[in-house]
Amino acid sequence: MKAPVIIRPLEDIFVQEGSNKILEVEIEAYPKPMIEWFLNSKIIDESYAIQTYFDGRLAILKFNDAQIEQQGEYRCRAINEGGSAETRCNVVIVKEENLANDEISKIPKFIEKMQNIKMKDEGEALTLKCKVNGEPEPEIRWLLNGKTITQDDRIRIRTFGDGVCILEIIQLTADLCGTYTAIAHNIYGDAHANAEVSLETIDLSMKTIKEPFFVVEPTRDLVVEEGKVLRIICDIDGKPQPKGKI
Repeated sequence: MKAPVIIRPLEDIFVQEGSNKILEVEIEAYPKPMIEWFLNSKIIDESYAIQTYFDGRLAILKFNDAQIEQQGEYRCRAINEGGSAETRCNVVIVKEENLANDEISKIPKFIEKMQNIKMKDEGEALTLKCKVNGEPEPEIRWLLNGKTITQDDRIRIRTFGDGVCILEIIQLTADLCGTYTAIAHNIYGDAHANAEVSLETIDLSMKTIKEPFFVVEPTRDLVVEEGKVLRIICDIDGKPQPKGKI
């Protein structure tokens, strides 16, 4: 048993009115904890405007069409039999016309994006490189097929003061092939850059098929008043492109 530990906490953020934005918390715990979200000390009820997801490690709160009344102090709490942990941040919703030009220029932006890479054989080394601008200096997070990457003896991640971000694969194997995403985040917003890494020597069935996975999972339980519009949102990836069925 392991009590929840916050690996990556919430951070204060500005959100443009009418935009879609997410808050993320990375958590380690066993068994899988229950996640609760609060706005100004009141527990958040699931709705189309604010949706929450948890995959066992990453807790996400998503704003759909953010509105001024949704600003305030947000708190995420993780609870299991071993204990609890929480993290807080302030969210400020701003109208587009109130964003000064200097604030817009501080939003992260990738000025050099990654290139797709196809390697001939397993065991070779490769480097993914991109460059991002933003103020304050953006935090960089890497994903492989939608899941957070952590450094180990096969993957090395480095970020330099000039905005250059590098992910090095020491020895490429089939399980390290897929879609790599670099996410740059600061209080003014975030930006994404993607690249595909593949192997020529993977047989046709492995090269052309990727098991479907949720980039954004649908909300499992919703309460809707009779006569109201119900929207269920999810984002799915895979090869070939998967088809959704309700």
